[in-house]
Order: sequence, then C-alpha cells, then structure tokens
Amino acid sequence: MPAAQAIHVPGVGALAPADVLARAMQAHERGDLDTADSLASRILSRFPNQAESLYLRGIIAHQRGKPASAEKYLRRAIKAAPKSPMGHGGLGIVRLGQGRLQDAVVLFEQALSISPGQPHIHNNFGLALSGLGKFAEAALHYDEALRMVPNYADAWLNLGKLRQDEGRLPDASRCYVRALKIAPNMAEAHNNLGNLHHRTGQVNDALAAYARAVEENPGYAEALFNKAVVQAEIGQISDAINSYRAVIEAEPDHVEAMCGLGEALETVGQEAEAIECYHSAARMRPRHLHEEREERLHYTLGRTFDRLKDYDRAFAEIKIANELRLEALRRSGQIYNRSAQEQLVDGIIAAFPVESAKHWTALGLADNTPIFVLGMPRSGTTLAEQILASHPQVHGAGELMEFPRIGQRLTGDGNWWEEVDRLDSSLAATLANDYLAALRKKAPTAQRIVDKLPTNFLLIGLIRAIFPNATIVHMRRDRRDNCISNYFQNFSDAVPHIHDLADFAHYYHQYDRLMEHWNAVFPAEIFHLDYEWIVREQEAASRALIDWCGLDWDDRCLDFHKTNRTVQTTSYLQVRRPIYDESIGRWRHYEQHLGQLFHALDADYVEVVSVARGSIE
Repeated sequence: MPAAQAIHVPGVGALAPADVLARAMQAHERGDLDTADSLASRILSRFPNQAESLYLRGIIAHQRGKPASAEKYLRRAIKAAPKSPMGHGGLGIVRLGQGRLQDAVVLFEQALSISPGQPHIHNNFGLALSGLGKFAEAALHYDEALRMVPNYADAWLNLGKLRQDEGRLPDASRCYVRALKIAPNMAEAHNNLGNLHHRTGQVNDALAAYARAVEENPGYAEALFNKAVVQAEIGQISDAINSYRAVIEAEPDHVEAMCGLGEALETVGQEAEAIECYHSAARMRPRHLHEEREERLHYTLGRTFDRLKDYDRAFAEIKIANELRLEALRRSGQIYNRSAQEQLVDGIIAAFPVESAKHWTALGLADNTPIFVLGMPRSGTTLAEQILASHPQVHGAGELMEFPRIGQRLTGDGNWWEEVDRLDSSLAATLANDYLAALRKKAPTAQRIVDKLPTNFLLIGLIRAIFPNATIVHMRRDRRDNCISNYFQNFSDAVPHIHDLADFAHYYHQYDRLMEHWNAVFPAEIFHLDYEWIVREQEAASRALIDWCGLDWDDRCLDFHKTNRTVQTTSYLQVRRPIYDESIGRWRHYEQHLGQLFHALDADYVEVVSVARGSIE
C-alpha cells in the first residue's frame, strides 16, 4: 500500500493505510468486529488486493457465521499473496469450523510449508488433528505453538482438552491451570476444568468452576448446561430446573437443555409442562454445530421423540447419533475387536477353572465392607445401588475404577489374568488394604460401601480372591430392553461395542458366557437380581437384596428416591423418582427396527418378566 495515499477514517481524519490496517487489527484483537470490518473495507475500497485486509474480512465473516463470504475473501487473500501463510491458514480455520477436518489439515500443512513459525496455525492444526483422533500428532503441534509462545493460553486450553480426551486427567488439569494463570478470565478454561472435576467426582469443585465460567461470560450456555446436569445429579432438582431455564434464555434453541428441563420437571411430577418441553425440543433444529455437539443433539432428539411416543423418529435420530459416534471412534482407532473380546473371556475362564474356587477364596482378607453391584450397563445397577445407599449403614460410592487398577497392578500394561498366579496371601492382603483405604476416603464411618462399576463382572474371580466375604450383586435385565437402553444412551466415555448393534450382540454373548462360568466357579456366592422383579415387586426384591447383604431391613430402602446423594451415572434422574414400569418391554416399540438384532441376541430367550425373581444360582 503506498504510504502517501491517505484513507479517511470518520472521527479520526486522514491516516496512512498502514495505520488504518493497524487500527483494524487492534479492533479485531479486542473483539470489536464492526470497527475492524469497517476499517478493512475502507482499505479494500482503495486497494482491492490488499492481502491482510482480505484475510481480516474473511476471518470476521467466519466469526459471524458466514462461511461463503469468508471463503470468498480468503481465496482472494491467497491469490493476492500466495507466498503468505495467512490465506491458507484462514481458510483452514473456516474448514475447521465446518467440520471438514481433512481439508483443514491440508490447508494448515500448506500454510506451514510457506512459513513454519506460525504458532496460531500450529494451534489450529492441533485442533483439526484432535478432531480426527490423531492425538499424538495434535500434541506435537500444540507443543510447537507453546515452544514459540509459552504463554499462549488457547494452546494450553486445547492441549488440556486433548489430554482429557486421552484420559490423562492430571495432565489435563495442569494445562487448564496454566491457561488460567495466563488468562484468569478465560471462561472456557473454567468450564473445562469443571468438566474435569465432574469426571473425577469432585462435584462441588465442578459447580464452583461452572459458576466462575458463567461469571466471566454470563451468556455461556454450555457452562450453564453443565451446571444444571451436576445439580440434577446431586439431587438439587429445583436448582437444575432454574439452570436449564437460564440456558434456554441464553440460547433459545438449546435442544439438550429443553429436554433436560423436561426430564427434571417430570422428576418432580410436573408432567404437563414436561411434555410441552419435549414438544419444544422436537421442533428445534440448531445449525452449525461442532461434531461432538451434533452427536449430543441427535441423542437428545432420540430421547425426546421416545418420550413423545414417536418411536420411528426416535430410532432414526438415535441411529444417526450412534453412526456419528462410531465414525469418531473409528478415526481415533477405538473400535470393538470381537476376536480380542473372545480372547479376553477365554483367558479369564482359563485362569479360573471351576475346580479352583477353594484356592482363590483362601487368599484374601475376610473384611466384608465392599458390596459389588455389577452387570451390563443399563441393567439396573444404579437402582440397586440407590436402594442399598438408602440404608443408614451403607454408602453408595458410585462407579469406582479402583478394582480395575488392581488388575493393572498385577501386570502393568499386560493382561492381569495371565499373571494372576502371582497372587498369594501377602499380595492379596496388600491389594485389599489399599482398596479399603480408597473406599474409606469415600465414607470413613460406613459399615458397608457399594462399588457400582458394571464392568467389574470381568473381575469377579479377582474380587473373590482378594475379598472372599465381599457381597456380589449381579443385576440382570431383559436383554432386548438392555440393548435399547444402551443404544439410546450418550455415554461420556468410549464404549465402542454399544454403537454397532451387531457388536452389542457379540459383546452381550461374551458377557453371558463369562457370567455362566462365574456361576460354576462360585456357586451360591453371587446374588442375581432381576430389574423386572424390583419393578414388579419392589418390597420383596428390596428385602431380598438387603438380606443378602447381611443387613437388617430399613423402610427407607423403599423410599430410595428421597435419598439425597450424588448419582453420577446416566440414571441420575430416574432414581429421583418412585418405581415406574415404562422401561419394561420397551423393546417392543423398536422391534420393527431391531428384529434381526433380537434374533442375534437369542431367538429362544424367555422373557424375564414372566419369571422375574431374585435368585442364587
């Protein structure tokens, strides 16, 4: 731009073009998009091919949700300055926002091939690679951005999210804390730290983090929504209702909040208003969603149409949600391996032959503090735990990862069942005491403590070897209803076998096969409790459960929905309501879509509601 050709800026006067561009960049940096766009437009009216101004107008159009206009300006920027990384990098940002991640990767590669020393492009490159499940490559780009600019708060934030997705929670926490030291007012970092606290069971810290996020950004719908979910989990239903309403005020087409509000209202008996919320949610169609949010939207709409008894539309939405989730898992290499699952079950069965029961139960501690509630997810494990936790001598600790970690301690990264012969009385006692210490941190004075991790069914042999007197409760449910409930559920953690129905059938058969083996190895030591029995004969089933745990009956176990405790599972609202039977036989609504799957599960399966009883097998 010739410096002599001044540009008139209203309220300021004539400025050199470079000064106008500097003002435009500064306005954009402070978030004043109108001023930045106006100044860039003035430059382009005089110098139509000025690359920085074309780039700036393209980025502003992207920020305003105008991808076509953004692309037009950025392509002009590339043509005007082909040796500059700006245009390629800016168009990569547009592709990133559109979810066209592979296209974004190509553009970021082109930008960095022109000029590798671009921290912002490295950061955005990391975002694209993270979305493709290429976590290791993404981390390299975040690290490179941080090497160039150690106080790059956005890069610390994004690296924290990546580490959280990888399950490296302490590393994620350190990244978020570092981002907040640099930018204490970064609402997204507070929100993400709240998600981390929520995931690790620190619900009060989570609520505080969400509150700080909303304080920094009062219209931050995602933080308000996360706050509402936690409030519902800890039984603060009225507060959750208010938070859901605040989300909808901030973002009127927030489908998940509208559905959540309906579920919360249904929980407190406001059925008519709940139905209105479901109808409102069904009419909403927000646009330009991030992939993760789009998945959540389809899961929510599926649940909404299910509640409205529009079962065909419900299944269509859930099918889309599961296909999106499955594709994301495949990109990150998290696929269900049927052969590996069969080998896992074969290995566990071989490690615990039927005749070995006396050997294993002679090793561990006689302590009977733990109560293990296990089974398939969505089989009623949360309901059983809530009934138990309503007893004054029992604490429900939720889904603990302590016992799977015991398996890891036996072998490190290997297969624990291949090294289980290393377990002797001394090691069993050490592992038992360490586990009890972890339980006692949850409830120092409770007589009994419930560990409700469904997948502990894989570890029953190890449980028996370390705690021969522990109580084991195996929840069962009509497998067809169990299938539907899992397929409709938006699990927060990766569960690859849930999203492909044929994979689910395969996984279920492997679970069935292992449970049959445990029954043979430890006869009369596992209490098998049918979900349908609890629903049909609540008091009889509840009394049998309490009796099996060696506890005296307490009437509070019948009013389990009044028990005030945190429930961090997908059933957190269901257990706030009295017993209801809508979930029994739910599979019939979807039989036309899932008949082949039900046949794969077992065509000869006898419907458990006709014979539902607790039993010792």
